[in-house]
Amino acid sequence: MKKLFFILVFTELAFSQYVFPTNASQKLTATFCEFRAGHFHSGIDIKTWGKEGFPVFAIEDGYVSQIRVSPFGYGKAIYLKLKDGNFAVYGHLSAFNEKLENFVYESQQKNKKYRVVQEFTSEKFPVKKGEILAFTGKTGIGFPHLHFEIRNPQNFPLNPLAFFKTKDTIPPTPQKLIVEPLTENSQINGNFDFKELTLSYKNGFYVVSDTLKITGKAGLGLEVFDKANDVENLFGVYKIQLFIDKKLTFEVAYDSMDFAKTKQIELDRNYYFLRTKKDKINNLFLKNGNSLPFYKNQNNGTFGEEPGIHDFEISVSDFYQNTTKIKGIFHAFSLDQNLEKLTQNTTKNLTFKVSFFDEFGVIKIFSEQAIEKIFVNSQAKKVFENEATFNLSLVKNDTLEIKIGDEIFKQKLVTISKGENKITGSDDGFLNLGFNENSLYNTVFIRIEEGTAKIPNTETLGKSYAVRPYETPLKGEIKVKIFYPKDAKEPEKLGIFYLENNGKWYFLNGETSLENNFIETSVQSFETFVLAYDREKPEIFSVVSNKNFISFKVTDKFSGFSSEEAILLKVNGEKVVFEYDPEDKEVVYKPKKPFKNGNYNFEILATDKVGNSTSFQNSFVVK
Repeated sequence: MKKLFFILVFTELAFSQYVFPTNASQKLTATFCEFRAGHFHSGIDIKTWGKEGFPVFAIEDGYVSQIRVSPFGYGKAIYLKLKDGNFAVYGHLSAFNEKLENFVYESQQKNKKYRVVQEFTSEKFPVKKGEILAFTGKTGIGFPHLHFEIRNPQNFPLNPLAFFKTKDTIPPTPQKLIVEPLTENSQINGNFDFKELTLSYKNGFYVVSDTLKITGKAGLGLEVFDKANDVENLFGVYKIQLFIDKKLTFEVAYDSMDFAKTKQIELDRNYYFLRTKKDKINNLFLKNGNSLPFYKNQNNGTFGEEPGIHDFEISVSDFYQNTTKIKGIFHAFSLDQNLEKLTQNTTKNLTFKVSFFDEFGVIKIFSEQAIEKIFVNSQAKKVFENEATFNLSLVKNDTLEIKIGDEIFKQKLVTISKGENKITGSDDGFLNLGFNENSLYNTVFIRIEEGTAKIPNTETLGKSYAVRPYETPLKGEIKVKIFYPKDAKEPEKLGIFYLENNGKWYFLNGETSLENNFIETSVQSFETFVLAYDREKPEIFSVVSNKNFISFKVTDKFSGFSSEEAILLKVNGEKVVFEYDPEDKEVVYKPKKPFKNGNYNFEILATDKVGNSTSFQNSFVVK
């Protein structure tokens, strides 16, 4: 019996020197480097079964190096410096242990602010392995769970599954496999667009049922999820490998990440499918500008340029080496671009549509007669099954001209080079876009479509401006400036809104120049923008008061609140520090000790981002 006990202990210690961060469970709800809007998930989420209050442990000897308290993000969080030099981060906590809780309370009362950001030396709050630091909760964002990270001494997050064992015997499940054309000469089964492939499961692996024919350079993308035992959550995967003719040509493994590069998730995943279909597809090749640390330097993952019949295999694994394989065959062809012998056809009832990709455009032609040749900025292009492509480098003097027979189409496309500081704008002069040296991964060709989109239930001022290419990610920020007429009423109530791909309009924080009649903001994606009014006052409701607490809910229809400080609560004329949950729209003030017997008056004031205010006053008696 003693021998068996020794073996069990040795196995656990050999796997990790750390204790698990909570006893809520050892089940996960999210894994390392999963997709989040604009960034990678930097840790794991541990399941607390929809409940709060489970103890959170120091995983190793060390000291509390930082405490953060905020209504947003990680909510209440602890940063623990471990004796081996690593850091452990615990987020979304409901409360700290008594020593830390007292420190936070005193700091909040001193500064009359809920937010706390405080760093400590090793002498202030030393901890021992297994000591209770705090309790699980849901502060910040999301349902009750524990967000947990391990970072190295350089503050790079590491995959926590390298330190902890959870039960997982289930291999990943592929959802969607796509092929992407990467140049103007690339065709997938005779078309210049993405191709989704059909997968079927046979003899222990997935096979591609389609007959895949490739012309020119292409890349694969895979939507896939993983599962673990005893939970219904869907997870991201750990490793994906692509083999072409048995040769490893691409490999990604999520072991560590760099916060400075986290926005490059929009290159690691397929941004086009994310914006158009909300699909989270892993690119199995490197996009230009991708400098993330996850990849082995093989052949970039692209394929199709070597004629002949080839096989490919995709191997997908979770951290515990549960593996799924996908197999297929593609036939690569060379492209015949001999245009000299073609004659230009006449056209009848012709229409066409132009679609833009990162480096090229696609022209889809609708005509009663076959079209063999068109001209793009005077250069002849062959038509394949009513489609033609062109490289965007043909754009000259910010103009794209397409000629098909007697039909001429002109499109303004403004060239913005990588690293260039440049301002461009709409034809009517009311919208300006400002690019800087860090805005772009690659050269882009900007088009601005003026429209009449309106925000429901409020007044929209002027036109809408759809800035494209919508499906191209930005490396950094661009400035968006919209001018309003000098005679506009209540300009201080105006704001810039953008249209999300869920069909909803969202207010953007910005600066208003009443002197120069414009509003300016910064964005990190191309969107549709409008100027609109917010004249709606915030709403205060569900007010409850008794000897233990004062609580209420507060919402705003359009611009929202800039921070928790936009909400003020005074009790008997004195400002008090409360806890604000922006997801539940709830404010709760709990005095350190219950209110003593007596009469109490309280006042609530809520002010949105453009200055609309609502106040509420009430009183209660404690007997």
